Amino acid sequence: MRKLYNLKKFLNIYATKDIELINTYIESDYLPLKENEIEDLKSLISLLALSYKDFEGFFLSYKVPYIGHEMDLLKVVDNAILNIELKSQSEFIKINKQQKHNYFYLKTLNKHVDIITYNNQEGKFYKYCQETEESIEISVGEVREKFCELSEEKFISDIDYLFKPSNFLISPFNDTDKFLKGQYYLTAEQEEIKKEIMNHQGTIAIIEGRPGTGKSLLLYDIARTLKRDFNILMIHCALLNEGHEEMIEKNWNIKSAHKNWVYDEVYYEGKDYIFIDESHRFYPGQLDHVLSIAIKKDIKVITTIDPLQYLKDNENDFENLERLKSYTDTYYKKMGNKIRSNPEISSFIKSIFNLRNKHMFKYENISIEYLSNRDDWISYLQSLKKRGWTYLSFTKSKDEISYHKYCPTNSYFNTHRIIGQEFNKVAVILDEGFQYKNGYLGYYGEYYYNPRQMLFQNLTRAREKIKIIIINNIDLYKNVNKIITKSFDKNEVSFKFFVPELNNDKLKSFYGKVLGFELKDNQKSTPGKRKICFQVGETNLSFYEKEDVLKYSECEIEIVVSNLNDFKERILKEDIVLISDYQDKKIKYITFNDPLKNNLKLIEYT
Repeated sequence: MRKLYNLKKFLNIYATKDIELINTYIESDYLPLKENEIEDLKSLISLLALSYKDFEGFFLSYKVPYIGHEMDLLKVVDNAILNIELKSQSEFIKINKQQKHNYFYLKTLNKHVDIITYNNQEGKFYKYCQETEESIEISVGEVREKFCELSEEKFISDIDYLFKPSNFLISPFNDTDKFLKGQYYLTAEQEEIKKEIMNHQGTIAIIEGRPGTGKSLLLYDIARTLKRDFNILMIHCALLNEGHEEMIEKNWNIKSAHKNWVYDEVYYEGKDYIFIDESHRFYPGQLDHVLSIAIKKDIKVITTIDPLQYLKDNENDFENLERLKSYTDTYYKKMGNKIRSNPEISSFIKSIFNLRNKHMFKYENISIEYLSNRDDWISYLQSLKKRGWTYLSFTKSKDEISYHKYCPTNSYFNTHRIIGQEFNKVAVILDEGFQYKNGYLGYYGEYYYNPRQMLFQNLTRAREKIKIIIINNIDLYKNVNKIITKSFDKNEVSFKFFVPELNNDKLKSFYGKVLGFELKDNQKSTPGKRKICFQVGETNLSFYEKEDVLKYSECEIEIVVSNLNDFKERILKEDIVLISDYQDKKIKYITFNDPLKNNLKLIEYT
């Protein structure tokens, strides 16, 4: 839960200049506002001249979950939201742009929204008018009235859960009209990558990202920007979907890679840019041909790729990422933040494929149904459809495979057709071919397209809910059901360490700043009784100073994490030496030393 502040109290404590007192109050080593913003806040408080209670219940520098978009001051009550932006000085057009951006996210909470910008240099207030999308000047009296009005309401202290990604994150294929009209925003990471690609002078730009990182939206957004002034070609390395068809009707030049046209140079004449989506599925010969034409004709290539997201086993051997990187002066960026993935759903997907994965959430949006061969699964799917569920089937092949009976003919919602798309509520069917062996889910039977990989693709399309329908496979049902029941009885893991002398600042810098663990407690004022505590996921780390401990013995600490690559990047940036770095198909981990010389092992089950 994020900290709520009384704005006057925050300024009073900040004015003491007592670093330990300030850090204890804000529960962090880092101020929630920049120095210039604090000066603006001082001016605002002085100008409003209100009582202590009128400044209660504000978030400082609140960041929208999954997105990271920041708002200076935010107060939420049952039926209303007040957002105050602090500006030392700012152009009017920039004020309006920021207010529009803030409103885009805040309106999804279905409350009355007031967005007010305070320009300190002018001593003026500007309020966002939702009807006209304009910013209008208002008096200090109107601002006072709004503060006083909300001070009578009970403020809400936990609002993260109110923000649902599906309310403000779009897909160019499922929300095509909004995409074409530009009714969306990119995240800060996407904006940065877009700027770097637009300025890149080389031929090839690569965007790597796992499902949910927003790489397809970024690719199509760049194309939408460049399409105004340049001749572009979009290559989609899968079957085209309804969103593609709608874009084609609006004069977008989009083609599926599953045709021989790729080898005909006439399709590349006059092109300035070639965009390739899902290039991990491009046949190497096709990719090489497109790249050779691009170099010969001086056409820039921008592509997205995820080497782990293959559907046929041979696609895993394409090595297209290495092929693309081998060209000189190539731009490459790996997207790290999963903005689309509901964290609960991401955790469940990891758990269903590997029973040893730690359950990070209560799976309240995951449900499991069991049907026997005698049950009418078709009528059940029809009833789900009426309730807003989308059934995603596996893709049929020419061979006779057990799951084919659950694959509708010419479905627009099979694995190959829904690549890059998203759905609020996803249902899938698992039959007797799926089994767990040594805790890992696999498909045991003949197949053309890999059912395990297709299941992963289908599950990662879910925005809000997943329903697993298991048919005639009671052992599978029992195992998957355990994932759900165990998640409601989560056990925290706690490590406690006692040392003769504790350096709080050094541990805080290492575990808090470098690794990004959450600081839960930090008491360093009393010698001999110092302590510091951190939390990551379900693991608690606590260090205590005890005078009767003569010598500290180093320990091995194993912590299961869900994003090992992020931790690894943080560690390497600090030039920390890795003792080991291991990865196979089932597990990956890194080990290194903390400031106390403990052997710290971070593990992720894959």
